[in-house]
Amino acid sequence: MKNKLKYFLAFTFFLFIPFHIFAYENEIHHTIFAYILFVIPIVGLIMSILIWYKYGKNEQVIETVEFYLPHDLNSLETALLYKGKATKYDVVSLLIYLANKGYIQIIDKETDSNQEKVILDDKSIKNANKKILELENKIELEKKNNPNSKKIKYYENMLNIYKDLNNPNEYKHIEKTIDKNSFPKENLIIKKVKEYDGNNEYEELFMNSLFWFKNEIKLRDIKYEFYKTINRILTHINSKENRFKVQKESSINKKYYILLIIVFTYLAVTIPPVCKYNIYDLVTVFSLVFLFSIILLTIFENIFLNVTSNSISTKLLYGGVAFIFLFILWRFVIYPILIIDSFYLIAQYIELVCILGMLVCLHFLPNTTKYGNEVLGKLRGYKNFLLTLGISKDYNEFYDILPFSYVLDMNDEWIKKYKDVNLTAPNWYICSKEFDIKEFDNLYKYLRNVMIEEPPSEN
Repeated sequence: MKNKLKYFLAFTFFLFIPFHIFAYENEIHHTIFAYILFVIPIVGLIMSILIWYKYGKNEQVIETVEFYLPHDLNSLETALLYKGKATKYDVVSLLIYLANKGYIQIIDKETDSNQEKVILDDKSIKNANKKILELENKIELEKKNNPNSKKIKYYENMLNIYKDLNNPNEYKHIEKTIDKNSFPKENLIIKKVKEYDGNNEYEELFMNSLFWFKNEIKLRDIKYEFYKTINRILTHINSKENRFKVQKESSINKKYYILLIIVFTYLAVTIPPVCKYNIYDLVTVFSLVFLFSIILLTIFENIFLNVTSNSISTKLLYGGVAFIFLFILWRFVIYPILIIDSFYLIAQYIELVCILGMLVCLHFLPNTTKYGNEVLGKLRGYKNFLLTLGISKDYNEFYDILPFSYVLDMNDEWIKKYKDVNLTAPNWYICSKEFDIKEFDNLYKYLRNVMIEEPPSEN
């Protein structure tokens, strides 16, 4: 200021001072309760380790030499026993499995067809309506005889498939125009050779849903539609009842205990410094901490507990989101408080290390039952036998094992084994050009993606 202030006048100035400039009087002298913050994460980690040791420690899996697949399993059931839960890709493997059994034929040849809708004949309409009425009667009858029957859920799934799809009088394709570059196999035909006469509910549901309105369909007929059936089968195969055959019920339920320990540890170490220094409005801080805790709990549930989605990309997505939320909360809400007092900063570091250990226990918690351990050992032994097996002169053996190679994560090795062999096409695959196993593998993977594809969300 150049001029002097006159009497009874004043001026105001604003000076920003960082939080860590001043030391609080009680910064050095902490109460006994404050030191408990160091104990809570360690106790939580010890509890998690004890839960894992008691309920999640697996016995050693003994691989036995197996020349045949145990228990006459199909490819989907094999996936459940091998991985502990099945995926959408595992459900689609039933297509080749059923083709090997003589129920399905795949026709890959050029045909001229630009229709935008399929008009069903009177016979198809009558059969569809008859099936709906038949399922409704079965549900009512089963409810009267045995309200707790497992068949009720199966019949309801079948009935929902018919009701969820478009009106059987006129089945319109979702795609009005098809770009041949982006959808090169629009004329691929999947044909029903004969009616399903087995007794496996997953195979029957797969067949009936695939050919619900006609016995010969094009791939574009089921695009954005068949995923409904895939999800129903996946939910059923991954039910708690089936998973408990492979994994101990006690160990699966204990995952929630570890999740609660993680959340409690996080809140117990985070809230005290916020209350002590009161830099922000406490209502706002508590609301943010609670909101972030709920979000993190949901994210961890999808990473570790969700049985219908176990792809690595999905888990990486949820893990990335969890890290972003943690970093935002820590950097903009917690860190400004921690730099005031290094005591709480050290407690935070101990908390983060212990939570990381709890997550490791959470990841390795589910352990297999005696039956699951036995079957897993047989499946691993069968897989090793196939990889060391010489090339068979009977090429049908290659195709019989093909659907199992997809669910046992050995597809590339199985195809590579026969890459120099002049394989002929299986009797259920008809193509208009020279057969090549690598091209067929690419075709199947493309077909698999189409069958599980869901319609894009409309904004």
